[in-house]
Amino acid sequence: MSATICSSRMNVEWSFELPPTLQPDDTISLALRYFDGCAIAVNGQPITSFNTPAPLTWNSSATVSRSLEQGQVPITIAVPYSAIAPGSNTLSIIALNNSITDTDFLIQPTLAHTSANRYGRYFPEPAPGAANGTLYNAATPTVTVTEPRGFKTAPFWAELLCADDPAAEIRYTVGGSVPVIDSPLYTGPLHIIITTTTLRAAVVDPQSYQQRTKSVSWLFLEDTITKDSSTPTGVAE
Repeated sequence: MSATICSSRMNVEWSFELPPTLQPDDTISLALRYFDGCAIAVNGQPITSFNTPAPLTWNSSATVSRSLEQGQVPITIAVPYSAIAPGSNTLSIIALNNSITDTDFLIQPTLAHTSANRYGRYFPEPAPGAANGTLYNAATPTVTVTEPRGFKTAPFWAELLCADDPAAEIRYTVGGSVPVIDSPLYTGPLHIIITTTTLRAAVVDPQSYQQRTKSVSWLFLEDTITKDSSTPTGVAE
């Protein structure tokens, strides 16, 4: 914050940061307590003014005197989307007293950014009459496998896809265990050799309340007849 005082007028500036990406439906609201008058601008664009003379000069005073009770009640101002920018922004306020001899002065802004994006959070267990537990992310997106399950007679390639989030990291296992964050990362089609294989794949998120895991088993008859008790790998990359 920086301030310059001129008679019953004070020029004040605050710097504030917004996310690097903004949506047109994002809103910026300014809650303001003041007395006696003010003119507000964001990034040099005038937003509104209260009790200010025209024109504003270096020694201007507010056109009315507000009581202490009035000044303590905040007013809410919507900042136009056209006035804000991603990253660094500047809020400028010209604050005015009704008189240079007036000893009561207040200018107290509070900015709030509301994102148009909504991020669901979940409580896995209900807690009636008690404090809520830990918040978890939504269920992980579904993974699909291009090769259907069933009996196979020759090697083949299988792709793992996530239509809900094509950029998601897919983890997989071929031994029947549930994928975890340290499981192999899917980077391209998997070559399934002539070995009975159980593939499990998921977008792993330890903070999700539900991990959706896709399971597919491919059975090779000759391998099944001669299969011993060891767990095959089943995949050649």
